[in-house]
Amino acid sequence: MLPELDPQVLSMALAALWETSDDSSAVFFDCFYDALARGFTVGASLTYAQQEISREPHGFELPVDWAPFVLIGNPDTTLTGEPPQAPLRTSHGGQTIWIRGG
Repeated sequence: MLPELDPQVLSMALAALWETSDDSSAVFFDCFYDALARGFTVGASLTYAQQEISREPHGFELPVDWAPFVLIGNPDTTLTGEPPQAPLRTSHGGQTIWIRGG
């Protein structure tokens, strides 16, 4: 467990299994938050973002750009309210984790 994460406040997290580029991550999260804002569940938003980023014209069709993102938490969760402008991003042991408190 990461020492700076309080399990009492953490409702879910998206983690990258390997280092990703800032460009592909930005497109991924734009698509992810777009899906959340449209009422998709977190799991469906993850799938949507992975599919969207792998299509042209983004230029990130290789799995190295869209496959590293995994959800830790309940994929059937639907979020309410406005998504953050940018997720909290932290690194631990060479892995990057995006966090949304709940």
